[in-house]
Amino acid sequence: MNISKNPMSDDAMVLKKLYFGFGAIIFVLLLVMAVASLSFAKMSEANRWRAHSYQVLVETQELQKGLIHMDTAARGFVITSDKAFLIELFQGQKDFLSHRDKLKSLIAHNTAQQDRLRRLQEQYDKWVQVYFVPLRTKWLASPDKRVRPDDVLRISTR
Repeated sequence: MNISKNPMSDDAMVLKKLYFGFGAIIFVLLLVMAVASLSFAKMSEANRWRAHSYQVLVETQELQKGLIHMDTAARGFVITSDKAFLIELFQGQKDFLSHRDKLKSLIAHNTAQQDRLRRLQEQYDKWVQVYFVPLRTKWLASPDKRVRPDDVLRISTR
């Protein structure tokens, strides 16, 4: 019983096992890289949305500041008839419109937010027509005279 072993078959078997082992390692490495790449893409997308949300919040706050400046300046002008308040009022309007346009472009994809901005715009337009335009007209008619408080009350309660 003479069994002879073929040395080539042992080497081939070892070589096959090495190829299989390295192949498995490369497969696992590629799988890990694919999962990491997918996770990175998802995190990047989440970060983009987070940055977008902060931009919307900043523009909303700036929009609010513009409204506050307009309201405060209008009240200051009514009380004092100081033309410096008109400059603040016009600047507040300019800021409001600028930030409104930026906000409108940021929320173009969100209909609920567009509806809220549209309602705010309607309120703003009403304020301009009911309060600001008559006040400005009264001031332009006699720029050196004070606007009487009863005129303001009549205008603001329309």
